[in-house]
Amino acid sequence: MTDTCLDIITQLTVELHKDDTSKEKLGTGVLYINRKLSGVVYVLTAKHCLLGLGEKGRVSLRIYNPDTSTYEYFTPVKQSILYHPVDDAGIVVFNQRELTSVVSNLPSVFVVDRNVGGDEVVTKGFPMATFDQTNENGESSLAMIRMNYLQEDTTKNVFQLSTNDDYSEDTIVGMSGSGIFIEACEELYINGILIRYTDEERGKVISAQRLTSYNELLEKEYKKKMPLAFLGHHGLGHKTFKNNVDNSVANLGPRYCQKVNVKTGTAKYFDCVAKTPAYFERLKRNIDGWLTEKSYRARKDSCRISELEAYLKAIRNDFTSALKELDTSVKAIIEFTDLMKRIDDLQNKLENVRYQLYSDYSTTKNDEKYKRELDADESRLSEISSDLYSFTSDYKDLKIGLANNPYLVIKGEAGCGKSHLLGDVASNRIADGLPTVLLLGTDFAGGTYETIITSKVGFTGTFQEFLSSFNQIGIQVGSRALLMIDALNEGPQAVLWKDRLSGLIKSLKDYPAIGLVVSVRDTYFNDVIPDGIEDDLKATIIEHKGFKGLEYEAVRQFCLAYELNLPNVPILTPEFCNPLFLKIICDTLEASGEKVFPKGFNGVSVLFNKYFNNLDKKFAEKRIEYKYRDVVSAAVKLLAFPIFEAEYNLLKMQDADKIIQQHFPGCLYLLADLIDNNVLLKTKSQYSDEKEDCVVFSYQRISDFIIAREIVKKYPDWESFVGNLKGDKSLKEIVIESHWMYKGVLEALAVLIPEMFSHEITDLSKFIPKVKFRRNYDLCLEFLSEALINSLNWRSIESINKDSIRKFLNSKNNRVNTEVWWYKLVELSAIPNHPFNADYFHAIMMRGTMSQRDGTFQFFFNGCAGYDDDRCANPLRRLIDWAWSDGVSEKADPESARLAAIMLCWLLSSTYIKHRDEATKALVNLLSEQVDVLIGTLRLFEDVDDMYVYERLYAVAYGVALRTSSRNGLTKLAKYVYETIFKHNNPPKNVLLRDHARNIVEYAKYKVGLTAVDMKKVRPPYTSKLPIWPTDDEVKYLHVDYNEPDFKERKGPEQNQIWESVKGGLADFWNKLAGPKIKDFYPISIAEEKEFDKALRMFKGSMKELASYVCEGKAVLALNRQKGSRDISENDKIFETICNGIEQLISEEQKRVLYDIMIPFKMKELPLQNHYHVRFPTDGVRNWLVKRAYDLGFDANLHGNYDRFAKDWTFRNSDNRIDRIGKKYQWIAFHEIMGILADNYKYMDDDANEGAGGYELFHGTWQSFLRNINPSMIARVNNVDSDVQDDSKEAEEQEWYKEEEFDNWKYSGTNESWASMVRDLPDPVFLIQKLDDDGIEWLTLNNSRSWDEPKDIGKEKYDHNLLKHDVFLAANAILVKQQDKGRAIKSLDGRILWDGIEIPTDDWQHLVNREKYWSPAYKDVYRDRQGWSNSIEGLDVPFIYSCEKACGHIEGDCSGTISNYSIPCRLIFEGMGMEYGSHDGQYLDKDGNLVAFTYGYDQILVKKEPLLQFLKKNRLAILWIVRGEKRVYISGGMGCQCVYAPCGVYYLDDNYVPEGVLRTYKRV
Repeated sequence: MTDTCLDIITQLTVELHKDDTSKEKLGTGVLYINRKLSGVVYVLTAKHCLLGLGEKGRVSLRIYNPDTSTYEYFTPVKQSILYHPVDDAGIVVFNQRELTSVVSNLPSVFVVDRNVGGDEVVTKGFPMATFDQTNENGESSLAMIRMNYLQEDTTKNVFQLSTNDDYSEDTIVGMSGSGIFIEACEELYINGILIRYTDEERGKVISAQRLTSYNELLEKEYKKKMPLAFLGHHGLGHKTFKNNVDNSVANLGPRYCQKVNVKTGTAKYFDCVAKTPAYFERLKRNIDGWLTEKSYRARKDSCRISELEAYLKAIRNDFTSALKELDTSVKAIIEFTDLMKRIDDLQNKLENVRYQLYSDYSTTKNDEKYKRELDADESRLSEISSDLYSFTSDYKDLKIGLANNPYLVIKGEAGCGKSHLLGDVASNRIADGLPTVLLLGTDFAGGTYETIITSKVGFTGTFQEFLSSFNQIGIQVGSRALLMIDALNEGPQAVLWKDRLSGLIKSLKDYPAIGLVVSVRDTYFNDVIPDGIEDDLKATIIEHKGFKGLEYEAVRQFCLAYELNLPNVPILTPEFCNPLFLKIICDTLEASGEKVFPKGFNGVSVLFNKYFNNLDKKFAEKRIEYKYRDVVSAAVKLLAFPIFEAEYNLLKMQDADKIIQQHFPGCLYLLADLIDNNVLLKTKSQYSDEKEDCVVFSYQRISDFIIAREIVKKYPDWESFVGNLKGDKSLKEIVIESHWMYKGVLEALAVLIPEMFSHEITDLSKFIPKVKFRRNYDLCLEFLSEALINSLNWRSIESINKDSIRKFLNSKNNRVNTEVWWYKLVELSAIPNHPFNADYFHAIMMRGTMSQRDGTFQFFFNGCAGYDDDRCANPLRRLIDWAWSDGVSEKADPESARLAAIMLCWLLSSTYIKHRDEATKALVNLLSEQVDVLIGTLRLFEDVDDMYVYERLYAVAYGVALRTSSRNGLTKLAKYVYETIFKHNNPPKNVLLRDHARNIVEYAKYKVGLTAVDMKKVRPPYTSKLPIWPTDDEVKYLHVDYNEPDFKERKGPEQNQIWESVKGGLADFWNKLAGPKIKDFYPISIAEEKEFDKALRMFKGSMKELASYVCEGKAVLALNRQKGSRDISENDKIFETICNGIEQLISEEQKRVLYDIMIPFKMKELPLQNHYHVRFPTDGVRNWLVKRAYDLGFDANLHGNYDRFAKDWTFRNSDNRIDRIGKKYQWIAFHEIMGILADNYKYMDDDANEGAGGYELFHGTWQSFLRNINPSMIARVNNVDSDVQDDSKEAEEQEWYKEEEFDNWKYSGTNESWASMVRDLPDPVFLIQKLDDDGIEWLTLNNSRSWDEPKDIGKEKYDHNLLKHDVFLAANAILVKQQDKGRAIKSLDGRILWDGIEIPTDDWQHLVNREKYWSPAYKDVYRDRQGWSNSIEGLDVPFIYSCEKACGHIEGDCSGTISNYSIPCRLIFEGMGMEYGSHDGQYLDKDGNLVAFTYGYDQILVKKEPLLQFLKKNRLAILWIVRGEKRVYISGGMGCQCVYAPCGVYYLDDNYVPEGVLRTYKRV
């Protein structure tokens, strides 16, 4: 065994002692850690070593410290001791964080259950033979014993070993609990634990406990088991496979980029070949999804389809049984053939029933009931048919034939990423510890494939022995070992695979735990792959399509991997779909130290030259004959035209070699080197019977560029160029005769012609004879127009003549349709200095009115911000994604950011709510650290006539204000907003815009102490005047009567939409949206109240009381007369006499205001005083809303088609709505009138009058839930397609703060005993305290987890009457005063913590993200909140809950961001000096250090040390109320069989370690 492995054993071996004054020696133990154990350490030992501890005994470990080379005592504070009920296996469990004080970096070892490898075995321990007599603690020195395997006693989970070392039964005492270690392939494995030693006739025998016993014990105690590794014969282990894969991946060269991991659809089939757990999860998920499909809609009583329903149910039941009994072992066959035949039969039956149904339809007359039955049957048949189609499609994609016959052939065109795919899968499997061998086609240069495979792997036995051992390893890990060979078509023996591959597959038939994957280029498929491989050998052939549909993600991954700036120009052109092209582009940039991805063809052409220059240098270093000759650049020029002129552009290998040898006679290997380095591609002609080897350029774009450059170079000027248009064979073929074949060359010419000749490629149209080439002329114009437009992406800015191109676009020769041109403008929008960038688009948009733009561009915006049919992002979608990418605001060039912002601002006009909201969040993200750009953009849009854009742009500004780290930027933004919106006392009437603008200034005043602003002007109410309300007659003309004969011609349905939604019978906009808000205004205006108060002030002293008396009395009399009362009582007469006397005492002016102002006011006010909520008169407002929406420019002729589409779309996609243009104008009108009304009337507020409710001046939009976007929330909800989840990595990718999983769902006891058990629950201490990867401790403020019992196959998740189990556990922190800590613990401990305990939560919809704890909204909504609470029954000390919700759920926000999360309470937030970080859910201290963060929406962790300092400074203590539920219940609300509540109070002990006791209580 190597010294390295022996040193590791020393570090892992500990001496066990009692943790008491005696320090009595117990034996030896082995430390075991693994990242899958979530920070837990196991000490594996013999059970009999621990039996002397007693019930409350504790273990102290004497452990080796490698830093000091000494042993130290270490006693875990929190330790649990586990005993196997039968076997001699014991485990001590504690948290790894406690070990860091002694050992900071503990090594790990592989665990193998059975020895199948090496012969020599080593153990180390502390025997009596090395006992130190002078040591009072009974310490021994570490000793080593070498052993050999004897046999296994499988009945006792014990195996035996022999040793020749000089030990006896007395001197070996103390070695019990030592680890049994073996070394294989330079890796260390633990195979068992030493439990006893005996002297027998056959020699000295050591018995060891198999590690199976330890995993059984861990499972019994609901602890995570030790993951088992594999070990094969002849030293075939982890290191063997890793070395093989690493070497093969290195030999792939530029075909593999380890930094990039783009998930393609082909990757999932490797799980199928290997029969991994992830494959079976997908299989069960897909089939189970169909089994549980809408069975509650079954029409069992229908005379037509009841038999079909019964047949369907029978198939499902049988499928359910088959899935439950499915054998997932590698040897088993997955067999669903008979069931799928029945599915086919079901589909035939369904079609017969459907045919009969249509026949019944034809005989139906006017029987409505019968027709409804037919409709219901037809609907159900369509449902069954649709689900069957989806199921059979999904089932086909499961490739069950491949799982049963694990032989996969992947074919694909050159450069599509086959090699990268195999390299990526192999590397990931090695990282996951899965047995994998990767070989390359070029490895098979000589000899048989058997000897090559074994030699490349480093296996010392025969090929059959290798297969046997490889197969045995697959059985060990429970999924197939994979043998992969990349590029069978490469290497000198490629054609031999035609015969040999069949033999390899046949040899694997006897080894069911081995899968084979090979790849081959499509052009060589027939030459390399045996005929009949699918039918005869049952192999599966799959075509790999590279990054198709994933182009944007591919470029993003490459840019991230190489730390390049994401391009802000289109990236879906063909070259960016090619993995090899991306790899070489990135490698070239990396080699040159550049960070900017090429922005255009001019940049790419420079890059091509750098690429060739790099290859020239690389070749010069490779062979001496290449030095100082630039052989790559020269060879490319030599071969450009021969390849172009060759038939099908395929130059025969021998011809290519001849050309090269003529110019480089001494470079015999140059052609081969060009192929090996992917400059040239070796391929076969599919059009020739000879099937000769040919060469082409690897990248079409490079080829196009080279050919175009060489053509243009031949001519000195434009005249000679066009003069040879018909005479130059190549030029004629490209431009006139075969332009469809040379689109790429045309685009290259469209770039080079302006640079060389100052003309556009479309100028060539003048020189194409229309008569002679009449048939091709129009097509030629089309291709020239397309080439011109596409060239704009790649041309140097200086070569673009804006006027010339605009002139062509307006000419009759232009064949580019308008929408294509708009798409191109979006693609060009963010390129600085480009004549057709966003400034050009902005000028176009500003020339029209809002009405014209909406009628022209709404459809365009919907498509351009979405995806094409292949799910590839369209240009505006790419712009959104770029602007919303992490860190873009800090990295983006200000000019690019400005241009992108302009383009995205116009998307704010869209009625596709999701796109509008996404653009809003993208703009906030883009401009957070680009405040100057934001201010410039605000200025640019000051005159826009679309309030949808301008209002939302101020929402963006508010989001930026809350998120920017620039105090100077915030100050400048607030000053601009104040001067633009508020300074002149005439802010826009839009209530949302005012709210955003006001809060920007308020935040700046709070954050940076903004001065030189008049806050009275900033705060409502403002000075807008009430309009004159239109009457019904005045708006009647806007409605087209349905009975008018020209109703359809006048587009009545579209014209009436606004009217109907506000004033019609349904009036959904008014009744659901606008009306409820407007009705909350007080019917008496603020002006009237002020006028009354002013009038009352004219009376002084006692006369004021008399005037009020007269005013109110006169108003009552007048109101009574209005009700019809004619009788005058004596009291009334007395009152009139008094009034007459008072009138004698007042002036004429006082008398005027009394009768003209005060009495009429009281007549309005008195009827309202006895009503808590009064009705605001709305008839005039409704009429105004209708008229204003039409006045904004709604035109049924211009907007009708779109509005019909939007209405139909929203009906079918209610959760992804597209509003009508008319509704957009309704919203604009509504927010305008809300602003006007808020300036002139008080508003209902439930929190007014100390919570009693009442009317107050309008405070802000939060009162009325008017806010429709949460602008400062940019964290997106993670939506992961289940089909692309990497299930194999799920366990390993858990962050350090994630919780343990609960998995005790197979408990064999009673439901009562399961529910009352607490030992299977995660330790609450682990919920409360976490240790990060740097050894820093964190404490939770709020943490909760819930677990649902996995659904049975074939059962719907929400089925009724199913017995189910679930578990919930939460730890909620509260703060109490330090002096109250003891009383609080005593009052909470030993009781059920559900009854009488309401943890305060707030889930208001008022606040947006980051408005706590400073904003007017926060201060208004929480005006009556007390800091300390006494809301917990039985807790007689005040406390504060440690968390609050950060914001509210803004219902109208469709951006896809998270709606809410928790933050530390105000006391902690402000007391620890926290500020919001750049990422939502991160909180920083004053020095910018992370001190707390939220994860999973509600879980909050705070760095322990700063929190303890805060608690100490403020004389506070922190407690955790831990409570949960374990339920056994009947689904569908049918009640619980039993519910137990595990509860406990936890606190920090004197060592600041969380402690407490979890007890369980039965709940009724």
